[in-house]
Amino acid sequence: MDVVRCTLSSLAIRNLGSSSIDFRTPRVSVLSSSRLQCSKAAGGGRQPRWRWRWRWLDAGMKPGRARAAATESTFGEMDGIGRGSMPIDGRRFPFLSRAGQNVMTNVCSILEQELGPFLKSSTTPSDVRYFKNEQGNAEGSVFLRAGNDSKVDFTLESWLHATLPFGTLDIATLVVMLGPETDSPHFLFEFIQSGPSLVVVLDHLPRKDLVMEAEYQKRFYEDPDLDKIRQLFETAPESKPYISSVLFIRSVVSPTAVLYKLSSSTQVDGGGLEEQIENVVYPGSEKIVKEWVESFRTRGLPVTNVDDMVKRDNQIKTLGIEVDLSVNLPRLFGQEISDRIVHAFRTSGCSKT
Repeated sequence: MDVVRCTLSSLAIRNLGSSSIDFRTPRVSVLSSSRLQCSKAAGGGRQPRWRWRWRWLDAGMKPGRARAAATESTFGEMDGIGRGSMPIDGRRFPFLSRAGQNVMTNVCSILEQELGPFLKSSTTPSDVRYFKNEQGNAEGSVFLRAGNDSKVDFTLESWLHATLPFGTLDIATLVVMLGPETDSPHFLFEFIQSGPSLVVVLDHLPRKDLVMEAEYQKRFYEDPDLDKIRQLFETAPESKPYISSVLFIRSVVSPTAVLYKLSSSTQVDGGGLEEQIENVVYPGSEKIVKEWVESFRTRGLPVTNVDDMVKRDNQIKTLGIEVDLSVNLPRLFGQEISDRIVHAFRTSGCSKT
């Protein structure tokens, strides 16, 4: 999955196989809501064990990060994205490592504080908030909330965990799609991990053509100096650019998008991938989401050509989310679960602007 997707970031899953993580056949692909391009991956494999790694304070984390990690509400609803997207024991992003959970819950907390007043209560069915395939080797969650006015369209939080013949795949996705009242960019975060490799997709998705709208690029990307934050990932140890195999994804992200693969083939300062997540992904994602919040608050302007922007937004939702889900989910979860999730997306107020 590389860009906007429900629990399984479509882009994230779609592209994992070819360019982000060295998966062997069958391939899996990923979009900040993900694409699963695996034809036979759903069958077989051991049923994953439930492993909860929420030992924040015992792990010696800083108090501020521990508090953020412990937050259970998301996007302003106490029974919302975080608590709605949990399986059995009530934990958010249950299969991520300690450092990965910490990153995702911190970003959720920042978005929650800003977006709560702009969102309706969720109507996401319980069997979409948590689902599992018949083989027992893949499970996931999608949680949607529609905006209560034309400033926010919808938010999406999702996670996917699968034990496949070539290894374990974990994808966590956060998406905020804004409405036509403002021209501020959308927000996308995908965290895609398999074994010792991690793909990070972080972006303020532009809603206008940056070539034709130079002022838009300056206001949302140059003035906040987002490229400086991107360079934190570029210069990290064992970091490589992540090039999606999906041209649509490569055309929809901004020039300052974080699209990197981090690895731990060797120990990095003694800490491996967990230390990279703590020292690179945590501060980098926090800076990017805070800059997005600032853009949402202060940099957005009324839209003069609403039709053009809405058309672009709908293309992202249709090609990046709905089509991707309906085509790729059946390969891992079967047609019934796939239809259920797509139906929830269409009826939750998120499929139209």
